[in-house]
Amino acid sequence: MPPPSLPSEPAPGTRIGRFLLLEQLGQGGMGVVFRAREENLGREVALKVIAPLFAHDPEFRERFTREARAQASLESAHVVAVYAHGEEDGYLYIATQLIPGGDLGELIRSQGPPSLVEALELIEQVASGLSDAHDAGLVHRDIKPGNVLVRRRAGAMRAYLADFGIARRMNADATRFSTTAAGTPSYMAPELHGGAMAGPSSDIYALGCVLWVALTGAPPYRGMSEYQLVAAHVREPVPQLGGDSAMVHATNRILRTAMAKDPADRYQSAAEMGADLQAALRLPATPGAAVPQGPGTTALRPVARATGQRPTGQRPTPAAPPAVPGSPSPVPSPAPSPVPGPGPAPAPAASPVPGRSPTPPPSYLLGTPTQGPSGQRRSPAATARTTPRTTSCPWSRPRSCRPPRRTWPWCAPPGSAAPSATAPTPSPSTSSPPPAATARAR
Repeated sequence: MPPPSLPSEPAPGTRIGRFLLLEQLGQGGMGVVFRAREENLGREVALKVIAPLFAHDPEFRERFTREARAQASLESAHVVAVYAHGEEDGYLYIATQLIPGGDLGELIRSQGPPSLVEALELIEQVASGLSDAHDAGLVHRDIKPGNVLVRRRAGAMRAYLADFGIARRMNADATRFSTTAAGTPSYMAPELHGGAMAGPSSDIYALGCVLWVALTGAPPYRGMSEYQLVAAHVREPVPQLGGDSAMVHATNRILRTAMAKDPADRYQSAAEMGADLQAALRLPATPGAAVPQGPGTTALRPVARATGQRPTGQRPTPAAPPAVPGSPSPVPSPAPSPVPGPGPAPAPAASPVPGRSPTPPPSYLLGTPTQGPSGQRRSPAATARTTPRTTSCPWSRPRSCRPPRRTWPWCAPPGSAAPSATAPTPSPSTSSPPPAATARAR
């Protein structure tokens, strides 16, 4: 609780030391950001005033000072520069470089996603800034479109990584701030939801998610609830672009590597990811339709040429509503096609839904105990020994995917209808079950 003499929130016109607040630019959980003028130098800055709830916590103040100094010493062309930090008139603040033009999220909302070439260029710049931050011992922990500032100058766009408000030093002593799952759920790595400590690998995962937003204008995964969103990050396959150009294929490989479920399968450094982005930009970008494939996508307009020129007058159009993790999605059964010959044509086997193949749980989740519908707790390792390969439920035993009395929709394999308590009657065209399944039924 701040002292009565301290206003809970400053307003434009307030002076904080040598800074005059001009207008409010934004507000978040950590404080309020103002456009301010540093009067002794006559320059405009972005002044972030920390919320009193945090400013009066001794642990936070110590960590804030330590990290502000680390960010101020960071020299990077793609990280917002820190000019000053301290406490004046009871306010804890940090003054940073003011980037006109807004953030990547605002740019996409107002103008639509950039071209493929521009998206790769922007994320490559952010990867460069993130590499510099990691080299300085800083983990960002909240990389998202709102923290990527974009400035257009002389026809080119320049990206800056901003807002290290919840960043932490690598190998720093754990505090109640650094041990919580900080970040934005739509961009958080799967292991963070299981209580793992944030690190460079989780920052790289978040940057892969931002790359997908820059390409399509939508997050990689969606859910009706935070639980469904977390489940999608853990189980759903990495979304991919459609298209035949070499640049599209390289971009898909970057997405698969940066957003791998297991941290060991991701890029080992942001510099490594940046090198692959640079290599992709040198590949030909043949004009053609590049349609996103996977959950939470929109249609991508034709790819720009390697010159970086952005197609004008074209905007991405929403694709079909994505399937929410845990919700049933019908699988169309293909109709038999006639073939020449005296006998009838055999009925074709059902094919899996593209982009919805079951994904096994990553190795870092195998030690976490789980609970089945009956309330009995079992380890996923034991579950994995009894779970058929046709299911993708990483948290429950196979019977939970088809319970006799209760339906657990999140246990349904991707692309299949939710299990029913009543066994369906097989159609005449349905092939007989394998002997193992018949033995179990008996």
